[in-house]
Amino acid sequence: MSVANSAIPSLPEEARWIAAAQSVNAWRGQLVQAFASAEAAVSEALLNLSSIPGRGDHIRLRHLIGQRFQDLADALNASGPFAAEGAIAASCLAAFRIHEPLRTVLGHGVFRIALDRRDRWVVIAKVVTFRAKGAERISLVFEQDDAERTASEVRALGQKVSSSLGNLMRSIAR
Repeated sequence: MSVANSAIPSLPEEARWIAAAQSVNAWRGQLVQAFASAEAAVSEALLNLSSIPGRGDHIRLRHLIGQRFQDLADALNASGPFAAEGAIAASCLAAFRIHEPLRTVLGHGVFRIALDRRDRWVVIAKVVTFRAKGAERISLVFEQDDAERTASEVRALGQKVSSSLGNLMRSIAR
């Protein structure tokens, strides 16, 4: 379900901006929830896999979510201890991780909202990150129609990650 799926109705000027802000915040919230759900599934999978004697001994349980995604990917890849059972989950995880940069912008970016001629919102998101002892300034532009498609894709991929990891846990438990 998309809560941001229509142009802002013909309203007085201030009401249009309020409606646009509500729509953007709903879109942002849906994406944050999709990322959080996938992150929870990854964390639970790491916890379960790390508890398997012998095979899970070298799986680390780290604090940062990006590290957790990488640790799970390492455990499921061709040379990892769960490669045989984890191929489908590894594929789903890799597809989802393509969207990781979006997570940073959603969680830490400052959003500026504009309306186009059709009263569809456009967001300019800016965030500063530190990499290799230097600042990296990221600016992304989201147009409402594209943003909604991206949100649908991220939700679907996140559900696939959760489902495939659940299936993996059940197959290992047998």
